[in-house]
Amino acid sequence: MLKSVLFAASLVATTASANFVEPNHYECKGKDIQVGYSTSSFLGVPSFGFSTKDSETSVSVLGEEISTVDTSIGRLVTVTTRVMPDALYATATLVVPHINLDPANGLNEVKFKTTFYTTDNRMNIGGPAFVKGLVTDNTVVKLNCVAQKVMF
Repeated sequence: MLKSVLFAASLVATTASANFVEPNHYECKGKDIQVGYSTSSFLGVPSFGFSTKDSETSVSVLGEEISTVDTSIGRLVTVTTRVMPDALYATATLVVPHINLDPANGLNEVKFKTTFYTTDNRMNIGGPAFVKGLVTDNTVVKLNCVAQKVMF
């Protein structure tokens, strides 16, 4: 009997989630920064960009320059922002949580909080084992975001 109930509950959950859609566009704002990420674009490739309030830093990349890794905390969306051979490469990473939208029932966007990391990876010609002291230095910014499904 318990097995039948579990199977029925599983079937209901699977059927109910069949109409959910994953967002493809994310807009985020934090202290002195704006971040945008789309899993597709008018060009048919992902886009990622961010800029600081003072316009000191502005990054915009498309396609294969964007790395994504799905994890238990969400999708890590990473881009390289700066490279100094034998000294440093810098990255920016947005944590995008797993979200299901339900447009058939009016859930067209979801607001959420997440984090944005900028990372300086120190290096030299011998590799990270030859870097004295801190090799990876992270800065974390908290963001308020909106996820939506948009048509391109």
